[in-house]
Amino acid sequence: MAKRKRTRGSKNEVSLPVATLVLEKTAAEVPCSYTEYSIAADDVTITLRCRFLVAETYNPPFAVRYNHPAPPFVRVFVFKKGGADLSVKKGNYALKPGRIYLIPDTQPFTVTYRPSVFHYFHLQVLDHSGLSVFKDLRGILTMRDTRIYDAIIEGMKRSDRRWVETLLLHVVARFCKPLMGELQQRVRCGEKYAGLLEVLQRNPVASLSVQDLSEMMHMSRSVFAKDFKRRMGISAKDYLQNVLHQRAVDLLLHTDLTILEIAHTLGYREPTYFHRVFKKAHWNDPANVPAEDAWKNGRHG
Repeated sequence: MAKRKRTRGSKNEVSLPVATLVLEKTAAEVPCSYTEYSIAADDVTITLRCRFLVAETYNPPFAVRYNHPAPPFVRVFVFKKGGADLSVKKGNYALKPGRIYLIPDTQPFTVTYRPSVFHYFHLQVLDHSGLSVFKDLRGILTMRDTRIYDAIIEGMKRSDRRWVETLLLHVVARFCKPLMGELQQRVRCGEKYAGLLEVLQRNPVASLSVQDLSEMMHMSRSVFAKDFKRRMGISAKDYLQNVLHQRAVDLLLHTDLTILEIAHTLGYREPTYFHRVFKKAHWNDPANVPAEDAWKNGRHG
């Protein structure tokens, strides 16, 4: 496990607290890596996994409007000039320079970019159990930190992606602060199921049921279901669906597998059923989820 040393800041850099980072491979069929890092909180260490998908600059010369039904990743916006008007179910927001914004994944939104210059980033952020950290949040998270804001602007200007990614890790950690209690509880209570969660990350999830999981744990279905929800804060059935959707998004974004191949990899016997399940969760047909490179070309924000 590699440790990043504290960086002494110059006028273009910002000193950050020590963070432990290690690269690891995800499930065998996904040829991409997450950056894994830890946040120490009280007596519990929270492990997060972050995958960087896109880091781009956009400068629309005129107003442009986009509709995003249920994006499968977190978005971070940093405006250098101009701004945008963004609408979600919870309300309307004016995005402006000087702040860092995070939009939780799966939250539908529409956005109108005014003539602007801004940087946008797409990320996947998971906890130790493979659940999306921000998925259940609504609205927009806002942070005002001049040093980190300026450092991101400068890092993008220098095309120093590694430095920008390090800054984004700390941005994500800051946005996680209100969630620390829930994440800590999940770590403390989820140790009993650590082995089971590992199995789920590496096997065809669609072929498994709550009954199958209870048998793996040598428990009755009812006892297992109650205990799992009490410890993890989510039902076993919903957890299976979350893992399934996350794996589906990984395969759609990061591999060249066909929809039929992805359905079989996930454990579906009928690809049409995979279509229905995915569309219900993401308001989008899986065939319309672009490959990672497509997000870098013409699908801004």
